[in-house]
Amino acid sequence: MGLSLNYQIGLSLIQMWMPPDDYKVIWHYIKSSSSYIAANLWITIKKYTPVVQRNSVLIYKSLQSNMSKLIALLNKTG
Repeated sequence: MGLSLNYQIGLSLIQMWMPPDDYKVIWHYIKSSSSYIAANLWITIKKYTPVVQRNSVLIYKSLQSNMSKLIALLNKTG
């Protein structure tokens, strides 16, 4: 929310104090750079998603085996 508020305030100030042609050029560069950043972010997410999923499955299996060991231990002592 803070980022969106800063964006709104900054955009309002730019539109109030800069000539329209200048902020249109700035807006064009912001849009092109944000699409570049979004594309790189998407590539990174797609690259590391299998690793996160694999690690999540390993963590789940580890927790499951530890819980079954704990339940077996509780059954022996109880």
